[in-house]
Amino acid sequence: MSNFKTWTLENLAKFAQESNNKMIEQNERIEELQRDLKDAIEAYRGLNRQIQSDVSKGVTGVDHAHRDVALK
Repeated sequence: MSNFKTWTLENLAKFAQESNNKMIEQNERIEELQRDLKDAIEAYRGLNRQIQSDVSKGVTGVDHAHRDVALK
């Protein structure tokens, strides 16, 4: 644990600036991950809707496998 009472004003200011920069970077990364999560959830829901639609039409798992290969 650091004893900030013994630090010079210059070192405290440098530490504060570096800490602030790190927090900004971490917040940007968190926002990026939140967007990625949102996109993944939307993709999952879309796929789930498609599967539910196919199931209601009587499409089987084998048909899904063939469709997925055809899409690639």
